[in-house]
Amino acid sequence: MPGVMPGVMPGVMPGVMPGVMPGRDVSGLLNAAGHALANRLAGALAEVGLTPRTQCVLVHALDREHTQIQLAALAFLDKTTMVATVDELERRGLATRQPPTAGPGSSR
Repeated sequence: MPGVMPGVMPGVMPGVMPGVMPGRDVSGLLNAAGHALANRLAGALAEVGLTPRTQCVLVHALDREHTQIQLAALAFLDKTTMVATVDELERRGLATRQPPTAGPGSSR
């Protein structure tokens, strides 16, 4: 076809994704998508009495026994927020703190 560059689809601008308006900032689009997803997640979790933070901690606590510091790292929470989150989960009967089990090298 005359006037068509090899490897370029007719009607599609090079470097622009089909369906995305030229000149739109991809990082802005990703930010908007993330915001929409966060709002939908928060709404769905609210229906069952959870927040994204409490759900995240519960999901990570399910796979095996963790210390609060380990859970905080997995959930990207600081220590103070983690303590408050576990306090809330305990108050609601969704979690219990347990002393760590004796492992190799622990003092008795």
